[in-house]
Amino acid sequence: MNDQTEMTSLVTLLLKGADDEKKQSLRALASMAYQSNQRSVTIVRAALLPLVMLLDEGSRGVKRQAAQTLGNLAYQSKQRSAEIVDAGALQPLVILLKEGSVGAKRQAARALGNLACCNSKGRKVQIFDAGALQPLVTLLKEGPERTKQQAANALGNLVCRSEEEWSAHIVNVSVLQPLVVLLAEGSEGTKLQAAFALGQIAANSEQRSAQIVDAGALQPLVTLLHEGSESAKHQAAGALGKVASNHKHRITQIVTAGALQPLFMMLKTTESGKEWADYALKRLAASSRDQKAEILKAGVPDSVLTESMTTGAAATSDAPASRARKEPVAAAATELLAEECAQVCASPVLADCRKLTRVSFIMVHDAQAREEEAKAKKVAKKKAQKVR
Repeated sequence: MNDQTEMTSLVTLLLKGADDEKKQSLRALASMAYQSNQRSVTIVRAALLPLVMLLDEGSRGVKRQAAQTLGNLAYQSKQRSAEIVDAGALQPLVILLKEGSVGAKRQAARALGNLACCNSKGRKVQIFDAGALQPLVTLLKEGPERTKQQAANALGNLVCRSEEEWSAHIVNVSVLQPLVVLLAEGSEGTKLQAAFALGQIAANSEQRSAQIVDAGALQPLVTLLHEGSESAKHQAAGALGKVASNHKHRITQIVTAGALQPLFMMLKTTESGKEWADYALKRLAASSRDQKAEILKAGVPDSVLTESMTTGAAATSDAPASRARKEPVAAAATELLAEECAQVCASPVLADCRKLTRVSFIMVHDAQAREEEAKAKKVAKKKAQKVR
């Protein structure tokens, strides 16, 4: 069966199949979307409207699978995300956030997070206007652990590079305290996503950075630097660098909380670890030569700090560009087919998501995906035979 025939069969099942057949078709489409960018383009062209229809009108299980498939299609694609929004997916996703099953709420939060992550301010406005903010905050406070992770990721993506008023509004709906609680008490994946969200909220805002400190985030962030996974340490370093924001008193608080030693140790780890530590240390050294001297006492090489003192770059520079956007998004993507992968992704953020997503997760995912596709093809073939 060629790709076109296979796609036609799967779309036919979406439109005319029984409930179980629709679920099988959706699982096959979700797998295709994850494995191949070209197949994702084909799915959007052939199946987007049926997917949105099922998101709105399907059974509870079908709605969850449709949200999962749309989340896969939206992942790191500005074009596909725009097409999904234009097809009318936002309102059904927000309704699912409020009224869906536990799994459906998690998949809706993940899909909205992926739709928000492609740097389109217009799309973020659409998500806000669709009413996603309050139910995401509710899930952040009251949802199961895995759902809290997806809600934190979605909120972080929504605020990233957003207009000042949107970021302020997110803070005003009391999101900081639950994020700090997750940062201190959540699972490894939840802590990573909470650190990511707090870093995005702090970015380029003196007021919000001060609010984050007042909410008690510094010590949990420093603890994450000491004890977190590699990816979690990166997000903690990024958040601390943004909170520092060239503010002498906050920098002193961060240093007093014990951030220097773990940041220094990160300079000796992976290339990405060095980038994150370099970013945070330069921000911490930017306020004064006295502060730079304090950092040098901790054993940080002078070469690491020279640029910030001579060019002032640390006060305005972004977090490592290749990491700040991709790592949290990749983390959210690791849930892709969690239930179908025999719980390999028991949480949607693995300890080191960028590596494990391509190793242990994919090994199991690919085997399961092949099995699901084979089942879907078999069902489609029987359906075609009945039609003839």
